[in-house]
Amino acid sequence: MEAFLITIVLLLSGIIYFKKNKIFFYILFFWLIIIFSFNNGGPDYNGYIEMFEKFSCENKEILFLPNSLFAKSIYYGHNFLSLTLESYTFIISIAILFIYVKIINKYSYLKNKSALILIMYMIYPAIEEIIQKRNFIASIFFLQMIIYCSENKLKKMCLFLILAIGFHSSMIIYIFVLPLLFLEIKKLKKLILFLFIMIIISMRYIKNLSYILGDSRIKYYILSSKTDFKVMLAFIISQLLFSSIVFYFSSIKNKTEKKINPKISRLENVILKMNYILLLIIPLYYYNITFFRIYRNILLFNYIYISNYIYLYPKKRNENIVNMFIIFLIGWFVIFFCQFGLGYKKLVEPIFLYNSMFKYIN
Repeated sequence: MEAFLITIVLLLSGIIYFKKNKIFFYILFFWLIIIFSFNNGGPDYNGYIEMFEKFSCENKEILFLPNSLFAKSIYYGHNFLSLTLESYTFIISIAILFIYVKIINKYSYLKNKSALILIMYMIYPAIEEIIQKRNFIASIFFLQMIIYCSENKLKKMCLFLILAIGFHSSMIIYIFVLPLLFLEIKKLKKLILFLFIMIIISMRYIKNLSYILGDSRIKYYILSSKTDFKVMLAFIISQLLFSSIVFYFSSIKNKTEKKINPKISRLENVILKMNYILLLIIPLYYYNITFFRIYRNILLFNYIYISNYIYLYPKKRNENIVNMFIIFLIGWFVIFFCQFGLGYKKLVEPIFLYNSMFKYIN
């Protein structure tokens, strides 16, 4: 498991010494490319093998499914480019990770010196995104949707939401989120409180209401067996802690000597609103903790948000809060995620075991 040890060393080195180092940023980026692009096993992988075999065949029905973009990408990739699942994973992973870097360079004040963003991303949610390939692809359209929302480009925003749903039907839940993003923050907070209370009151009817979502993953999550109380509580606390650091930095009203970028400020406003709105999914953890992925999709933007405030307000207290948050991230992943999720043996170890590049160093 030398690859796993290298990852730990990289993370610790970054946390202690290289949070704002350009060279280290690209070292982490290169390592992420290896972990993502050469993955050829682990949880869910057999399911993707079955999907690839099914979708790569000439099956006209598959191409007209409501969430068939994933199927179509496999069909055309295999039949016109002769892609295997491994080569499909390689191309898609590299493309998405390069888009991630482009987003960081555009919306982080530190740009490619912000190794802090990749450090937090590698701790979580990178492991899950390696496993859940459809959600990984869909999430890049979701992130672009948020960007277009901040730019008030409504047609492009709706288009990228449709594309996200086309790769993973769970993205349909963001249809209910979008209208709320255009409210002022004060009105939004009041509405969120009201809606949260209404959702709690109507919990007994949610299973019946889920049928209006059609044959989507959201409906499947709701109709599955309810979550163990300890697991549910762990994920509720986790989301609150993830969001609380964004809420904390948003409360800083001090003047800064640094130049504010209006485009970045508009995106940060949308990120803040998303963290408030996604509090509404917390009651759904009662049915299935898989709903956490609806919140997880915003985490890259949360990390950009955090790094920006460290740049704008470089006080020791703020840096200490971020260090505490990183410690929380590590602890959360080790204790909650591995303990209440699939566990280290089934979740983490296969990522480093089943990798066509790591066989040369393991």
